[in-house]
Amino acid sequence: MSGLSDKVLLGEIEQNPFGEEEGFKASNYLADKNWTAINSVIQGASKGMAFFKSLAGISAHQSKPMVWKTPIGFPVLHKYTDWQTKKIKIYLHDRVANVLTRTQVTLRTKPSSLIKKSKSKSAIAPNIIHSMDASHLLLTVLRGLENNMKDFFLIHDSFATTPTDTPIMYRVVREAFVSMYENFDLYKSILDVTKENLDNSEELEFPPLPEKGNLDLKGVLKSDYCFA
Repeated sequence: MSGLSDKVLLGEIEQNPFGEEEGFKASNYLADKNWTAINSVIQGASKGMAFFKSLAGISAHQSKPMVWKTPIGFPVLHKYTDWQTKKIKIYLHDRVANVLTRTQVTLRTKPSSLIKKSKSKSAIAPNIIHSMDASHLLLTVLRGLENNMKDFFLIHDSFATTPTDTPIMYRVVREAFVSMYENFDLYKSILDVTKENLDNSEELEFPPLPEKGNLDLKGVLKSDYCFA
C-alpha cells in the first residue's frame, strides 16, 4: 500500500486504487478476526494475559514497577515511566517527491514518578513470555554444553547448530522446555513477588490464579514442530 502512495506523490499514478486508508481497514479487519479465533482456540492464553494485566494495573496504581526472576535466576524490571511531553511542529522536505510537508513530533521533557499504567498493562504479558523464552534458550545451551555441543546459532526462540549436532539440539531444546515448566509455576511466582513488592498487599484484591489445563508437558518431547 505504501508503494502505491509513493507513486501518487511522484505523479506516476493519479490516485491509490485502494484508497489511502483501505489498507489499514483491511489489516484491522483481519486482526480482529485473528484475535477472535485465537481466543476461541487457546483460551488459557487470554486468561493468563488478563491475569498479568491485572497485576500490572495494581502495581502501577501504587507507582511501582513489576519485578520478577526467571527460572534461571535473571532479575527482570518491568517499568514504563510516565513522562511530561511537549509537541513540536516541524517541516520536512522530501527530495525525491519534491514535497514540503509539515509533521508533528512529541518530545519527552521530564520523567515523573508515576508508572504509565496503559503501557505497563499492554506490555506485561509479552515481556514475561520473552523473559521465559530467554531462560529456555539459556537452559538449552547449558544442556547442549553438557552433551559436548560447541556451536550454537540462536535468535530468541529459534535454535540452530551444525548438522552433526542437530539430533542433540533437537533433544535438548525439548528437554529444557519441559524441565523448566515442570519445575516452575509462572503464575504463582509472579503473583507472590508482586504481593511482596506492594504496600499493604494484604488489603488489596488480587486476581485468582488461572486454572491449569490438562496439557501433558512430556508430549513436547515427542513433538516434531514445537520449535523452529
